[in-house]
Amino acid sequence: MSDETLENLDGGTLRRKLEEALEKNRQLEGLVTGYAAENTIRSEGFDLVKAEDLTGVPPDEIASKAKELQEQRYAERRSTVIDVLRGTGVAEGDLETQADAMLQGQLQVGASAEVDTQAWSNALSMSQGGAPVPIVNQAELHGSDAIAYALAQNEARRKK
Repeated sequence: MSDETLENLDGGTLRRKLEEALEKNRQLEGLVTGYAAENTIRSEGFDLVKAEDLTGVPPDEIASKAKELQEQRYAERRSTVIDVLRGTGVAEGDLETQADAMLQGQLQVGASAEVDTQAWSNALSMSQGGAPVPIVNQAELHGSDAIAYALAQNEARRKK
């Protein structure tokens, strides 16, 4: 629109046009921020950060905010995994090494320890905020084991 056309419009129309332009700018800014966030997350490998976490962050601050969120969430998960491992009896000196290995998907278990993959999966699920997976897989139980498991489950329900 030219200046002459704008001069001929009344205040209400000008205000409406300004609000429409501002809304369009907000939408475009949101798209740019979303694309920048997705690109940063993908290129930096921030698997604990989602693009939605960076909504409203100025584009020039996306990388630093994403890194901050990644480090914060990793630390939270690591702390949770260390607590779980401590509860399973892992030696105090091995807690950090085992937690890092678990979070990176590399199980490093000493020669004296037995690897219980179901327990590791359960602990990892809990560290990621999920519901615990039952350690006993009912589908793999047969005969007296299946009956004993069912009785134990019924007893546990009655106690609650």
